[in-house]
Amino acid sequence: MEEFAPVIVFAYARKDHLKATLEALNKSALAPKTKLFIYCDNYKKEKDKQNVCDVRNYVDEFVKISLFKETTVSKAEENMGLKKSVIHGVTQVMREYGRAIVVEDDLESTDFFLEYMNSGLDFYKDNKKIWSISGYTANLPSLSKYNNDVYFAGRGCSWGWASWYDRWETIDWEVSSYKSFKHNWKKRHNFSKWGADLPPMLDYQMRSNINSWAVIWCYEAYKQDALTVYPKYSYIKNLGNDGSGSHGSNAEKRYEAVLNEQKEFKCEFCEPFIDKKIRKDFYKKYTGGPIIFIKDQIKSFLKRNGLMK
Repeated sequence: MEEFAPVIVFAYARKDHLKATLEALNKSALAPKTKLFIYCDNYKKEKDKQNVCDVRNYVDEFVKISLFKETTVSKAEENMGLKKSVIHGVTQVMREYGRAIVVEDDLESTDFFLEYMNSGLDFYKDNKKIWSISGYTANLPSLSKYNNDVYFAGRGCSWGWASWYDRWETIDWEVSSYKSFKHNWKKRHNFSKWGADLPPMLDYQMRSNINSWAVIWCYEAYKQDALTVYPKYSYIKNLGNDGSGSHGSNAEKRYEAVLNEQKEFKCEFCEPFIDKKIRKDFYKKYTGGPIIFIKDQIKSFLKRNGLMK
């Protein structure tokens, strides 16, 4: 195996979530052989100032107990927002190291998360059909009788992922093709084959109703007809579904996963193919997204304008 991929963690204003994220990563047997980069965003609103300060103080303390080979901390001087933070941080690290493992501050990894990610990065490094490696997988009914350790989907997942710079640098963050996509039924239909939530989320992003890097990332994968590798059992538990995050919601309990609890690491990767039953379940799982998303946006609007407690 080549040098282990660096890990990037993005943090904002949730100390307890970040603590769980970093403590889980710190327990990994690969931590002493891995470089860690922590990016701390600055507060946007005055009400978040203390929480952001608490996060930064915790990160300073964590550096003292970090078991990682190196731990580098970057603290933004002004609020960047998640999209800008991720694009900046991932580009900076991947440009130097060629690949990276990316984790946000509400994700708790299992014991062999880093082993799985590094093995996947090595196995698929020369296969440009593979867009990313996902550490998370939803609890899909068809997986119970699925015999392989991994499956493939035409949609990336931002809940603990890894990729290579030669894929990342191809992304058009301005989405210059959106005008030809916006009212093209065939393109919208094809983009929605791995979840009907994707086209409306891209619309929201382009209208600045949301601030998401991930939907643009998924759209680029769709344009390139690329696939993401998913594990049969999840190496990631999402802690942000308590409504504490900028995009989290209690409605997202539908995405709870069956965790990989193996006692020693074993994962056999294979050449990419699409399993029809998994594809059907995958679509069903994510197609409920638009309704939930729109309801959450309406609630958020009402609350921001004092029309709902």
